[in-house]
Amino acid sequence: MEETLCSAVHESEGRQPPPYSADPDPETILQIQRVVARERRVDPAFIGEAERLRNFLFFTLLVDYQCLGGIKLTGVDRNHFTAVGNRIDDLRIASVSTALTEEENQTLAPYFWRYIHAPCNILGLPVDSVVIAILRFIKYRDRRGRYKGSTHGLLIELGPGILASKIDMDRTIVIPRVISPADQTRRQKLLQKVEVVSRQYFNEIHGATQDTQAYWDWLIMPEETLVSVQQSNPSMSHLDNG
Repeated sequence: MEETLCSAVHESEGRQPPPYSADPDPETILQIQRVVARERRVDPAFIGEAERLRNFLFFTLLVDYQCLGGIKLTGVDRNHFTAVGNRIDDLRIASVSTALTEEENQTLAPYFWRYIHAPCNILGLPVDSVVIAILRFIKYRDRRGRYKGSTHGLLIELGPGILASKIDMDRTIVIPRVISPADQTRRQKLLQKVEVVSRQYFNEIHGATQDTQAYWDWLIMPEETLVSVQQSNPSMSHLDNG
């Protein structure tokens, strides 16, 4: 069974993922990198995993920016990336209370190397961006289990700075590496959709600074959008465009 932008997909059997934060904490990213640093095998199978990851990211980008296209996500791949997300969260929970055992390292190192780190190396993608994309894929589902995109949820739950960061990362790093230069038509179509979403929420996004908390130094939100966000999330009522 394949998951498309308009087809229903049943929830996979077995363990359901726990509630997720939209973004992992920095220590989770570092822990994954420490785990996979122990594994340095070269295997032709990683090429296949890189293509699987490329297709997954292409699919999530199309949904995020409401760009209807021919990219599909099979039920097998949907379950695969859900399982990878579960392992990431298991690692986060385990590392909070205690250091990983040698046995856990021996199990997790090949797993994260095969499914995250090596494919990222092949595609030239930051590991943390891919980890975040996988966790958002799990978190932002509709009642039938279909991925519904993350842009609105990020804006309301985490604030305009996180959304602006995603938009900037997608258009400057992720899309150029996920969509081949030979596929200029689909690349330009998606970038145009990114610009539509950007203009919907922001007057301008200059790009992230070294201080990732200084969102208001590098983005300006249209006044009517800011008011709407503040009404949806009262905790942001202190924000302004100044």
